[in-house]
Amino acid sequence: MHLILAFFLCQQDEIEQLKKRVAALEEEIKKSKGQEDEKLKKKVKKLEEDLENTQIELNKLKEKGIEKPSALNLLNPAITVFLNGAARVDSQTVMAGAGAEAAKIDDRMFLRSAEVDFRAAVDPYVDAVLIVALEQEPNQEFGVEVEEGYGVIKRLPVLESAPWGLRIKAGRYRAPLGFSNLLHMHDLPWSTRPQAVVEYLGSESGSSFFEAGYAALGSGILLRPPIFGEAPSSLDLEFHVVRAGQIRIGDESDNDQPAFLGRVGFFTKFADHHTLSAGVSGYFERGNLFAGLLGLEVLYAYKPPGVWNSIVVGGELFFVRREALVEEKDVDTMETVEKERARTPIGGYLFAQYQVSWHVYAGARYDYVQSRQDDDVETHVLAGYVSYYTSEYFRIRAGLEHRWSDVETEDGDTTLLVELNFVFGSHPPEPWWVYR
Repeated sequence: MHLILAFFLCQQDEIEQLKKRVAALEEEIKKSKGQEDEKLKKKVKKLEEDLENTQIELNKLKEKGIEKPSALNLLNPAITVFLNGAARVDSQTVMAGAGAEAAKIDDRMFLRSAEVDFRAAVDPYVDAVLIVALEQEPNQEFGVEVEEGYGVIKRLPVLESAPWGLRIKAGRYRAPLGFSNLLHMHDLPWSTRPQAVVEYLGSESGSSFFEAGYAALGSGILLRPPIFGEAPSSLDLEFHVVRAGQIRIGDESDNDQPAFLGRVGFFTKFADHHTLSAGVSGYFERGNLFAGLLGLEVLYAYKPPGVWNSIVVGGELFFVRREALVEEKDVDTMETVEKERARTPIGGYLFAQYQVSWHVYAGARYDYVQSRQDDDVETHVLAGYVSYYTSEYFRIRAGLEHRWSDVETEDGDTTLLVELNFVFGSHPPEPWWVYR
């Protein structure tokens, strides 16, 4: 009997021990599950952050007219062809070009540009872009030019990741001096360039009707440091060392010197349907003469849910300082001498656009610019336009512009414009002013 009782007590003790072990195991399982849940939550949060950053990246790429390569074109370049044609009717004679190259451009049609755009991921580290343009000049002749040809190093082979989104850009590319300079002619929301871009950044013909802007030759560093806040936002930093003398305010005779340009850009999305981007950019060159430019830009867009009536409002302002040699008469000797004189012109534009329907966009733009050579000479331009955007492959636009200017040959001109854009080949990115 004692043996049976002892055996029973031993069994009870073993059962209690097993119960304690089971309870401890259950507690351990609960803790482990809690840790796994916490790990899972962290993974979900990281995925949400990556998705948010990806959306910001896509918005920035759309704004800059850049599209990420798909798996089908990783080895072969994506090729897109853009044809831009325009006709104009003027109230008076209009000349473009200088000297012997000057030609009438009023009351006629032009195939302003035919661009072939090549884009490819060269390897996991590098993307490359080549844009070759056949452009019609005011004298009706065509010239071939490399509009852009550059590579972007997305990640250095020695680094596992790109700190602060580090990228290196090298070659010939449209300089980040405002958002409109980054756009090619076929992606503009207007039929002509803003007059300040033509006057300060560049135009071979001196006319806003033909391709204009500044393409830099050099290399730069692009960064996207992390920023804090609940709204999807991004901060972009750029610094470039480029060849001097190629911007219109510069000195062409002294282009063996380096020049420097940079930009700080901010983008945010707020209240679900509103976006705002703003930036400050600058250019500086010091050779025989000094040339500097400070640019301010802002772009706001509103896309209401469920309808296609988007609103886009924006503008740019440029401050220029240009030290140039001018001929003046010495009051004592009455001889003509060269003296260095600083010019400080300003110029800019404002525009607003309303999306009337799925296909139709209507807007207006106002330009103001002081001459880079004489800041007492002013020009004002008021423009209105209507764009019919069937798809990213075909766009048609009608516009009306009137000009007031201290330049007698330009003053009082009214221009009716009709523009056609044809796109074929690989799917192109849509311009930032299009909301579908």
